[in-house]
Amino acid sequence: SVCPIPNTPMWFMGMINSRGNLLPVFDLKLLMEMEVEQASRWLMIMGHGSNAAGLCIDTLPANMGNPQQLGISEIDAQTGIPAALRPHLAGAYLHNGTLWMDIEYNKLFLDICARF
Repeated sequence: SVCPIPNTPMWFMGMINSRGNLLPVFDLKLLMEMEVEQASRWLMIMGHGSNAAGLCIDTLPANMGNPQQLGISEIDAQTGIPAALRPHLAGAYLHNGTLWMDIEYNKLFLDICARF
């Protein structure tokens, strides 16, 4: 379970102990000021050791078969990419009409930590 930390931003959910490592937990929907219909049910840990963090997710990860990789001009044409994620975007894919983003999570976590 996530241990909340008082007087922190809403998008910082708190800390967890994962195999002896204290990890921060972030809710990217709240950080990006997206609409939150229901509380996330899952926690996905990205990275390892002291470079890891948890992200709140709504569904379990799934394998995408043959996604269509988008070029830079196609990515720029997409309006659904939040401005805060754009500097960390490594690529984007289209699968069954849904845009999927490949985010450099280690750089994103450093950016998030700099907001404190």
